Amino acid sequence: EEYTGDFYRDLNLSDATATVSFEQNGVKYKRTAVISYPDQVMIIRFETDKKGALSFDVGLTSQLRYTTKTTGNNLLVLTGKAPKHVAHRDSEPEQIVYDEDSGEGMNFEVQAKLITEGGTTISKDSILSIQNADAALLVLSAATSYNGFDKSPGFEGKDPSKEATIHMVKTNQKTYNELLENHTKDYQSLFNSTSLSLGESGTEKESLPTDKRLEQFTADDTDQGMVVLYYQFGRYLTIASSRAGGRPSNLQGIWNRHVQPPWGSNYTTNINTEMNYWPTELTGLQSCHEPLFNFIKELAINGSKTAQVNYGISTGWLAHHNSDVWSQTAPSGNYDLDPRSSPRWSCWPMAGVWFSQHLWEHYAFGGDKQFLQETAYPLMKDAAEFIRQWLQYDKVSGYLVTDPAST
Repeated sequence: EEYTGDFYRDLNLSDATATVSFEQNGVKYKRTAVISYPDQVMIIRFETDKKGALSFDVGLTSQLRYTTKTTGNNLLVLTGKAPKHVAHRDSEPEQIVYDEDSGEGMNFEVQAKLITEGGTTISKDSILSIQNADAALLVLSAATSYNGFDKSPGFEGKDPSKEATIHMVKTNQKTYNELLENHTKDYQSLFNSTSLSLGESGTEKESLPTDKRLEQFTADDTDQGMVVLYYQFGRYLTIASSRAGGRPSNLQGIWNRHVQPPWGSNYTTNINTEMNYWPTELTGLQSCHEPLFNFIKELAINGSKTAQVNYGISTGWLAHHNSDVWSQTAPSGNYDLDPRSSPRWSCWPMAGVWFSQHLWEHYAFGGDKQFLQETAYPLMKDAAEFIRQWLQYDKVSGYLVTDPAST
């Protein structure tokens, strides 16, 4: 097989489509991929400029424990199990722990469906094989048993098979163009809310690959179009990683390929989580703030208990500098397991007041009095109640000071 050039790929920020095209053995191929929030599926369109020239195999794999099966000639299903515990640091005695006997650990399912134009589709050994098609559409649906911050995904989880199937079945009566239109309309309703122009467009640098353009920018920062591109790429990432009904974006956004990701792929709430959401109000993406507000509500529930247990404070709530999908609020680190753990950085109960700024900014930008009355004010008030009791009067300086203090 020979690639004869003209390889091209892009991410179009204006409609959130990813495209790959190339020529192989005299045939031109094109793949167009989108992830649709309204339909909750990924779709990939495969096309060629020659009838019957499309042949390929589709399989599903995972770094976690899984099995796969085919259903009929066009549906592939992967069923998997996540560990009940994954260590964040290499000094911990148990790194990756599965618990198949008790059932603890998150369950998940991925379904892949192939729809062809011309040619044939057959299943063999957990592989879907397309032969001599004119074009094809791959639809992928996925779900987990996650059922909230306060429920075990193993014992009290949702049925991921049911949820993945519901999303897949809903696409049965929709064409590729309909799915693409749903995605584009939804995405552009957010992306097109803000535009930015810094006075330069249409220059020769617009046609450069982004990595080359960025390399040139380090030596010459007069390329204002690169600044605009970077600005809009940040907005794209926010739209892609923080939508209503989902979890807020964490240290890796939502893109993480590791079983043991850097820093646990969690929420570092002493600045990183806040940084993810600083642009939302400023850039016309107010609705993308919602997952963070729901997260804060959960932290307030757990944080009221931590305030009592750790500090003997019976009113208000707090969160320390690290949290996760379970909205944990206790100090992180365990000195017995990791000597690098230290109260110097783990004893920092200030995340509640940090997050209060996000609550206030959302009201300040939008003026939503119902949000202020029902969500923002109660959370801000209770965060302040904790701080009011945590601060101690210093007779020497005459100020209220933190005690203990952390660096």
